[in-house]
Amino acid sequence: QLLDARIVLRFDRDGAPLPILFDRSQFELMLLNLASNARDAINGTGVFDIQARRAPDHVAITLHDDGGGMPPEVAARVFEPFFSTKPADSGTGLGLAVVHELVTTAGGTIAVTSAPGVGTTFRIALPLSPAA
Repeated sequence: QLLDARIVLRFDRDGAPLPILFDRSQFELMLLNLASNARDAINGTGVFDIQARRAPDHVAITLHDDGGGMPPEVAARVFEPFFSTKPADSGTGLGLAVVHELVTTAGGTIAVTSAPGVGTTFRIALPLSPAA
């Protein structure tokens, strides 16, 4: 429901199990924050891709939108609390700071790459569950 009909959501995952230790509601919050940012970045129609792959010691999740992208000086600050490129009445600047905190608390890493006119990609690595 977060992404309206103008945005195509594509999801691609390994057939193998992707076991991680992550609270389900926090995982959903992470995905909703990233999808919300993708929605806001896409002007008109666009695509939001999510890919999940199992690596030897982690699960790699890549999220890419084909929105407007960000210059390097903006991308370098996206995980800072209260940093926002949106108007004051359109957000708190906490969404990506929360995502960063959730990922790192779970023992993972998150990185962003972006460029104007190219879109934005977030790469998340979460450790496999010990039961894996």
